[in-house]
Amino acid sequence: FDETEVADWFNKLADKDVFIELKVDGVSYSALYEDGVLVRGLTRGSGISGEDITENLKTIADIPKRLSGDFPKIIEVRGEVYMLRDDFLKLNDLASEKGEKIFANPRNAAAGSLRQLNPEITATRRLSAFAYTYGALSTRTWATQSEYFDKLESWGFKTTRKWTHHADNME
Repeated sequence: FDETEVADWFNKLADKDVFIELKVDGVSYSALYEDGVLVRGLTRGSGISGEDITENLKTIADIPKRLSGDFPKIIEVRGEVYMLRDDFLKLNDLASEKGEKIFANPRNAAAGSLRQLNPEITATRRLSAFAYTYGALSTRTWATQSEYFDKLESWGFKTTRKWTHHADNME
């Protein structure tokens, strides 16, 4: 769409509340919390079944191991794991120095890191993450996506609403 078409679309929504989310090309994750504790992490996989990445998710600082505040008894939080360009370049420089295979792009580096069998290797890869939606849920106390982002942030997640990375450090 060009600028005029986008402006026309927004004008049609003038009387509506709109919540726009930033798109980051990362790797989808699902984190299941029971009583506020991270108990399982999965990749999206085929869309039907994914890989267990629980221990690898626990190495990512942006994904809380324990929720804070007021949270549902059971909640599956979904988000994206990604790698900033600077971290990607450092990873490939190190791999090149060691004579190891380099990654084609930050998304592949993030995906390969999440699927590592050794979480200690994942922990060295400087992965970032944000949350944006939910799956399984015992109770819902929010009505809008904006309210859900408030909840996510109160539980300890990063969201794209308060984006702190600069666009020049993204793929």
